[in-house]
Amino acid sequence: YRKQVNDISIGTNRVWNFASMAAGSGSRCLQDTSKVLGVVTTNALGYAGESPAFKNGFLDYKVTGLHYLPGGQDLVLGSYDLVMRSDTARCLYGFGKTPLYATVSVLNEKGTKSTASTVVSEKNGWLKMAAYGFTFSKKTIKVKITKKKK
Repeated sequence: YRKQVNDISIGTNRVWNFASMAAGSGSRCLQDTSKVLGVVTTNALGYAGESPAFKNGFLDYKVTGLHYLPGGQDLVLGSYDLVMRSDTARCLYGFGKTPLYATVSVLNEKGTKSTASTVVSEKNGWLKMAAYGFTFSKKTIKVKITKKKK
């Protein structure tokens, strides 16, 4: 509907939606349904309503939304947070007990990186990855987890 509404939101909303997803696809490491493996949050108007897919060494998550807030002057700035159990991340990438590091990239539909600030940390058995400040269109957020460099 982007063209029909001139890419401008008619309002803002503070409603939260919370749902449990089926087991993730692409890896046996995402199949355990006995515990929470991770949590994804976003302020996107539209998002893939499923666990991030594990493809070619990346966790991919798709988001979309309108570019402008009501009035058409100010941009809607996106946020994306993924908190994942460290043991799940190690399983996905075949890493042992070594400390983990991740990179978070926001790509548009042409595969070009969008400007975003990213946060990555590991603490108390959880790996936190986030991207903030990107604008919306058809975006794919890609997370790559590696061993932490010494």
